[in-house]
Amino acid sequence: FKAKATNYKGEDYCAPNRAMLKPYEDRGYAKGHIIPTCLGNHMMFREMREGRGPIFMDTKTA
Repeated sequence: FKAKATNYKGEDYCAPNRAMLKPYEDRGYAKGHIIPTCLGNHMMFREMREGRGPIFMDTKTA
């Protein structure tokens, strides 16, 4: 599934939150550009808690 998820500003919310994946990358749970759904959701919830929600899923262009 290649839908693009963005915050309310249209920004990719995964890029600025990439550092929070470091502990999981070290253990092999996230590799390169592949982010498991549970960790992507974790980044999404952080975005919303910090006031940058809602998150939009662009399924038309996927």
